[in-house]
Amino acid sequence: MKLSRIIVSALASAALVAGAIGLATAPTANAATNRNGVCEAGEFCLYYAADEAQSVADFVVGNATGSVPDLASYTFVGTGLGKGTVVRNNAHSVWNNSTQPVTVYYSPNYAGTAQTIQPGQKGNLSAALVNNEASFKVGATPATGRNGTCQTGEFCLYYSANATESVSDFVVSNATGSVPDLASYTFLGAGLGKGTVVRNNAHSAWNNSSLPVTVFYGPNCTGTSQTFMPGTKGNLSTALINNEASFNDYTRPIKASFPAVTGGARYFGASRDGGSRAHAGIDFVVPNGTPVYAATNGTVQAYYLFYAGTYALEVKNTDGTVIRYGEITSTLRAGATVTRGQQIGTVKQNTTAARSSMLHLEYYKGNVSGSLTQATNRSYPNLSASEQTKNYKRRSDLLNPTFFASLPTS
Repeated sequence: MKLSRIIVSALASAALVAGAIGLATAPTANAATNRNGVCEAGEFCLYYAADEAQSVADFVVGNATGSVPDLASYTFVGTGLGKGTVVRNNAHSVWNNSTQPVTVYYSPNYAGTAQTIQPGQKGNLSAALVNNEASFKVGATPATGRNGTCQTGEFCLYYSANATESVSDFVVSNATGSVPDLASYTFLGAGLGKGTVVRNNAHSAWNNSSLPVTVFYGPNCTGTSQTFMPGTKGNLSTALINNEASFNDYTRPIKASFPAVTGGARYFGASRDGGSRAHAGIDFVVPNGTPVYAATNGTVQAYYLFYAGTYALEVKNTDGTVIRYGEITSTLRAGATVTRGQQIGTVKQNTTAARSSMLHLEYYKGNVSGSLTQATNRSYPNLSASEQTKNYKRRSDLLNPTFFASLPTS
């Protein structure tokens, strides 16, 4: 096991590689004059030498020259070494003296390795782009996912401590935004650990996205967990270092307070119907009318009468899993799309003698088809050994949803 001191640090948004870009305060100035050899407020500037030194090529951001598909058409125009030299493949440093992010690319027409320079930032280009830059464009580069670089919009796991050595990067909030088993992925970035399976081999993480991401000890989001808030990077907790198996970017479907889902008869596996079956979900006991929110992006598969005058909304998530939001009422119907954090319904009081109200939540892996309720099924391969001994009367891909109660509400 690799050992290191635990360090967790909050970062501002960044898509900057190789450590050289810092913040600078843009001066107050009149409207910038494009291509006059002075880096004025409102311009993006490339320098011939390191640390914003020697001749500069300045471009006003937000007009026709604010994005340049090929820097071979421009020269350095400021005083100093490099004046008159073609800019393409000859810039060493930059200053984004504008109010918009600007992304520099290795190849013409905004292709290849990229580095986003945030407003006000100045410094040297990354090692991959020093004297190897060919174009730039206003705006941040969209994350590509699984390319070995931790870009803005991604959640990244690292082989070594302090977000170092090889990285495995995942775009958050799309089909790879939630990963039920990291055994299917390897570290891709340069450095120690490249090619190694990610599961049980990550030491640190960087949440370079705008959503909270939760890492779990077991597959299918089970066991001990640790949530990384947006912008946070650092080592995994002692319990998860080289012992992580899955992660997701879900949000809690109930924002209101509720009794622990592990108590009373609310927990997964609790006895039902005099012991003839086991509870197939968890219950968030809350008042009638409490809003219910989508835990992640997906598409409604069905809406139907569920239990004692209440209804269920069945959602196929973009990561392939299925959630049944039970004992609610909703205006959504099959085919409707839902987004993470969207209100999808409200809790509905049931018609039993107790007149109780709750969100009953069930979770499925989604790798089989058919009705979620299956009275004759006895096989549950995705549950723990002790859980598999119970009769849930549900589809075989049933998962333990207990973790939903500890998810972040943001």
